[in-house]
Amino acid sequence: MSERTWDRFVLLFLRLAMGWIFLREAAHLFGDPRWSTADIFRQSVTFNGLFAWFIGPSMTPFMDFLARWAYLFVGASYLTGFALRASEPVGVAILAITWATRLDFPYVGGRESVVIDHNVVYAIIVIFLVVKRAGLVWGLDAIVARNPGIRNNPATRWIFSAE
Repeated sequence: MSERTWDRFVLLFLRLAMGWIFLREAAHLFGDPRWSTADIFRQSVTFNGLFAWFIGPSMTPFMDFLARWAYLFVGASYLTGFALRASEPVGVAILAITWATRLDFPYVGGRESVVIDHNVVYAIIVIFLVVKRAGLVWGLDAIVARNPGIRNNPATRWIFSAE
């Protein structure tokens, strides 16, 4: 197997793994009617002042809706290889917020990690996949990027890595 083929398999594996992680979490969020972002934001120690604003009765339903659909959007994007550049900032934001709510400086998630936990690693993988244009590796971005209308429009060309 050539190095180029091996690189493509690694990109595909990482992309599918990240898609699965986000979709699994979306399934959990949609499947648990008692789940709420307010519960997660209340656990915050280091950034509790920042997240207190999101716990209010007017914000919680909106944040719950946003979180569920954001996880679904990012997961579907990574599994299909469609619009990875559009989903990357959403995925990194989700992971950064999740990390920040678990942070009790310098520990993350109790005493299981010091500053860096799986959310930071996942965020690095998500950024790496976009930099490497992983949507073009056996993904829908490769098909969409061939469309002349997509290639000739600067915004869509960027979203679908058609440059």
